Amino acid sequence: MDDLDKCSVPFSRLCEFMEKLNRQKGKNKANNLKKFFKSNVKSFFPIIRLMVPSYDMERGQYGLKETTLGKLYAELLNLPTREKEALVFYKNPNKQFEGCPAGGFVEVLEFILSKRIGASKNLSVEEVNALLDKLANAIDKAEKKKVLRELVCSMSSMEQKWLVKIILKDMKLGTHEKILGLYHEKALEIYFHTNNLREVFTKLRDKNTDLSSHLYTLGQPIRPMLAGRKPYQELKKLLANSEVFVETKFDGERIQCHFTQNDDFFLYSRNAVDYTNMYSKALKDVIINNIKGLRACILDGELIVWDLENRCQGRFGQNKTVALEETPGKTLCYKVFDILYMETLDGECVDLMPRPIVDRKALLEKHINPVPNKFEVSKSYQVKGSKAVFDLFNKAIEENEEGLIVKRMDSPYIADDRSNLWLKLKSEYFEALSDTLDLLIVGGYYGSGFRAGGGDEFDHITVFLCAVANKIDLKDPTRSKFIPVTKVGTGYSLHELSEIRRGLKDQWKAFRQSPDYWPKWVPGSGERPDYYIKDPSKSIVLELKAAEIVPTEKFPSEFTLRFPKVHKIRYDKNWDQATTLSEFSGIMDNFSRGLTEKTAKIEEAHKKDPSKVPRKRKREAQVKGEVLEAFRDTDTQGIIPKSKLFEGFEFFVAKAQDKPELEKLIVEYGGNKVQNFLNTTNYVIASDKNSIRIQNLIEKKDINIILPKWVLDCIKYEQILDFRPQYICHASSGLKFKFDNEFTKYGNSLNFFHKDQNEVFELAQKVSQYDITIMIKSLKNPWWSEFPENFIEELRSIPAYAFLGYTFYIPNIGLESELCKTIVLSRNGNLSQIPDENTTHFLCLVPDYYEEGNWSFIDKETFYALVKS
Repeated sequence: MDDLDKCSVPFSRLCEFMEKLNRQKGKNKANNLKKFFKSNVKSFFPIIRLMVPSYDMERGQYGLKETTLGKLYAELLNLPTREKEALVFYKNPNKQFEGCPAGGFVEVLEFILSKRIGASKNLSVEEVNALLDKLANAIDKAEKKKVLRELVCSMSSMEQKWLVKIILKDMKLGTHEKILGLYHEKALEIYFHTNNLREVFTKLRDKNTDLSSHLYTLGQPIRPMLAGRKPYQELKKLLANSEVFVETKFDGERIQCHFTQNDDFFLYSRNAVDYTNMYSKALKDVIINNIKGLRACILDGELIVWDLENRCQGRFGQNKTVALEETPGKTLCYKVFDILYMETLDGECVDLMPRPIVDRKALLEKHINPVPNKFEVSKSYQVKGSKAVFDLFNKAIEENEEGLIVKRMDSPYIADDRSNLWLKLKSEYFEALSDTLDLLIVGGYYGSGFRAGGGDEFDHITVFLCAVANKIDLKDPTRSKFIPVTKVGTGYSLHELSEIRRGLKDQWKAFRQSPDYWPKWVPGSGERPDYYIKDPSKSIVLELKAAEIVPTEKFPSEFTLRFPKVHKIRYDKNWDQATTLSEFSGIMDNFSRGLTEKTAKIEEAHKKDPSKVPRKRKREAQVKGEVLEAFRDTDTQGIIPKSKLFEGFEFFVAKAQDKPELEKLIVEYGGNKVQNFLNTTNYVIASDKNSIRIQNLIEKKDINIILPKWVLDCIKYEQILDFRPQYICHASSGLKFKFDNEFTKYGNSLNFFHKDQNEVFELAQKVSQYDITIMIKSLKNPWWSEFPENFIEELRSIPAYAFLGYTFYIPNIGLESELCKTIVLSRNGNLSQIPDENTTHFLCLVPDYYEEGNWSFIDKETFYALVKS
């Protein structure tokens, strides 16, 4: 064993120290840490890896979270059901028994263990580390349980409290990075350059290590330099007279690459996760073969998926899929934007981190041979002043890029730094909704940790479900209608949260199903509230701000707020003054209109001088930060109309499975399309009514909502077809009156001549034997004669159409004759008064009672058999 790992300090003593540290603040905490590090301990490495477990990359993941740990402890201690549920459902105050805290797993565990666990066996820090190594290396639940049993049997409840904090890597000591910095002034810097806690103590112990030179090692990840974020006005001041590099901010995965020509090759994520095995197959050869004049180097960049067909970045989160599977039309592309270290062919090792970025950029251009769509140097623009930066930013937004990174030209590369040297500009920072929304609290969710509270069960509600008003009933507020839009859990202080809880204390009811004043909504597990508000008139209005409105399947509104935050708690507003569905729709339309106007400006500029406007690049649907798909205009600029079918008509395609294709067809056949309902709009097209925009249109205007099938059938039959029920999603009052008077309940007109076989067959299947009299009236003409015989035979397989196309002569010989005539008519057959040339069947009800002729004879038994079949 390495001397670094040896430590005889009792784990109980370390826990007592951390308990004391946890109660202290500020300077007292720092002074106690300094004093602790001066104590007579041979190696602090085993201690610090327990105090800052998130920095210990050497030890693998335990694969244990709160719920799993709760179940394991319940099994090991044979806990009764009450205590097991208190552990497993630690957030739910209803599962906690008298005296037991709620909201924090560690607190619940400590309370339960305090009555069951004996004295400490004084394991040393070294022994605890060895057992934790075993726990991390355990391959299954049984092995983990065995190690945990040894720990449980050897520790007091207080020790186990800190043990679990270490396993969960959630110490809450309030020191984190300070611990290393207080141990040694260079410790934190070394760690940021190596991401290796053991390496920190090895270098500090070695008296030959030059701590003034570069502290990193090839093959060990360096904490990446990060970009800061500033408000708009502050950005303007910072950039006023600065010379900067401006780069595209890619929506990918930050990857650091270490390579030598000795075949050493490593890839690390932003958090120092080793992704060499994951990505080396796609990247190793292309990188090594296209670096010129270097034996070794460390590169920093972004790994993205490149869509070869659409020539744009693929959807965020596809990297691993493309790396592990054959994905046609997609490839991984490493966009390099920095170089931190290099070794030249003559053996000179150069630390590039202290050099200004302008020098590092020049070295990238010199030593990298770019391979399009696979290995490229990220393009950067050298500009001066805030106006030039924001002009580039506007272009990036217009091209639907993720954003920009702005870097001062004199900036060195500082590991783990997030300062004004690098700044990021993203659309949500500046394209936030100009409107705020006043939403009503209609539900609540449990929180965890210190914000959860400590009193009754309602004091653990920290996140709120908020809704817009669809219908207000002042006489009986519970008959009102509110549509949930978003959940919000930030923007208010602890005091404000306490005031909200106090104001709503008597209004919470445990959620089992949506209350009557909500739409019929079955929320998913992430959206299902723990409680809902019983009476909306007793609730509180929150004024929310957000970056944008985005589509969602999680809420019944179909749209939700991205990054919502409470701006104000509106005690001055009554419940019935919440933002309405109509107002919410208007805000979405305004947002959409702003985007449309931007696009129009780009297109106009393109017409004037195409060379000055970058090609607008498409991105795949649902890319992070993308604008509303429902509002996106389809590019139909290059379509030449081939028909005048829809000439003079304006269409608003509000919702359709393939909206872009439908809009292209409309333009192709002479029509005009818009992205919002206007007074000039002739037709609103939608596949269903389940949309906030469509519901709002129906509520405000007496209009028809037409199914996409009508557009397709108009094109198919090359004429503007009359409206029929089959084509209507929602009928205006006038059209509904017309349908009630001219159509059967099966959707067929009394005067309509059916042309389509599929339509006829579909209609025929709807008709029951008892409603056939309606059909006889509506289909009195021989409409079926237009179709081939094999189709008529297929129709006859439907009971109601068994005698379609047949004309029966049934002799009048009593009541049975009348019954048979009724049956023939009910099966879509015809009757003749006398046998003639139109007669197809002669029904023989009495043996030997028939006439000669060109028809088929059917006896009584055969007739009834046909009817039953």
